[in-house]
Amino acid sequence: MLDYNRALEYYQKALLMQRKHLVPTHPARATSYYKMSCVLQLLGELDSATYYARLAFKQLQHTSVSHSRINEYKKRYDELFQELLTQRIQAFEINSMSRETNQ
Repeated sequence: MLDYNRALEYYQKALLMQRKHLVPTHPARATSYYKMSCVLQLLGELDSATYYARLAFKQLQHTSVSHSRINEYKKRYDELFQELLTQRIQAFEINSMSRETNQ
C-alpha cells in the first residue's frame, strides 16, 4: 500500500535540509516542491498541491541556470490551477442551486 503521508513527510524533511544547506535558488528545492505537489494531489489536497506546483515553477524561474524542466513545472501548475478553478466553480454552482431551493 502506498503511504502518501509518509512520502509527504520525507519531502518536507528534505526541503528543510535543502533550506539549511543549499542556496535559495538551488533547483533541488523546486524538485521537492514539485514532488510535494504530486503527493498532495494524490491525497486530494488540491489547494496545497496547486500552491506547491506554483512554488516549484517560481523556484525554477529564479535559478541561475536555465532548467530543462521549467516547462513541465509550469504545465503542472497550469493544470492544477485549472482543476482547482473547475472544482471551485462546481462548488459555487451547487451552493447557488441549494440556496435557490431553500428559498
